[in-house]
Order: sequence, then structure tokens, then C-alpha cells
Amino acid sequence: MTRLTADLRRLMFACGVLVLAGCAGYTGAPSPASTQAGAARPLQVCQDELAVIKQYDAARYEQHNGRLTVLLNNSARYLLTRDQVSNDITSVVDGVFQSRLAQECQDIHITLYKSILSQSGEGAGQ
Repeated sequence: MTRLTADLRRLMFACGVLVLAGCAGYTGAPSPASTQAGAARPLQVCQDELAVIKQYDAARYEQHNGRLTVLLNNSARYLLTRDQVSNDITSVVDGVFQSRLAQECQDIHITLYKSILSQSGEGAGQ
């Protein structure tokens, strides 16, 4: 997997925030800071938990990182064309991206939980 530049990661993060927020009322203009902060929180938690997985299981980290990167890349591509498609398309596709991103973040959370839990019993005679 190739390393992403910091600028590309920031763009993907911003796009992921918009997808996670549901793109509600997205017009290309920046939203109020409070709305962005509220939407960014779940994605930031997801990315933070992914970073912790690396300390427990590098292979699982790579799997999740790859899937999350693909999702964010795809959402960025979609968001660049979102205002050029009809509302019926955006209402469906927004939901699809939200669902897929939420599912991957949930999978990351579960992997982290299981990784920490499995190591909590090591060496304790279990």
C-alpha cells in the first residue's frame, strides 16, 4: 500500500467528515465550526482506534487501514461530483457511504476491543 501525503489525508478526512455527517445541506461552502466538530468526532475516534490497533496487531491494522482508505478515497471522488447529480441519487448514495463508513468504524472498534481483551488474559494461566 502506498503512503499518502499529508494533504491527501486531510482531504480524505474532510470528505469522510462530510459523508459521516450525511452531507446534509452540502453546497461546497464550509459549514459552521460546531457542525464540523460534531461530525468530525466519530471519524476522529475511528482513526484514533485504528492507530491503536497497530500496537496490538499490525496485520489487522493494515487490513482496516486499507479498507478505510478506499472508503475515504471513494467518498472524496463522490463528493467532487455530488452537486452534479440528482437529489434521488444523492439521497441513496449518501446513505450508502454513511452506512459503509459506520460499518468499517464499528469493525475497527470491535477489532480493537478483541485485541485488547485477548491480551488481557495472556500469561494469567488461561
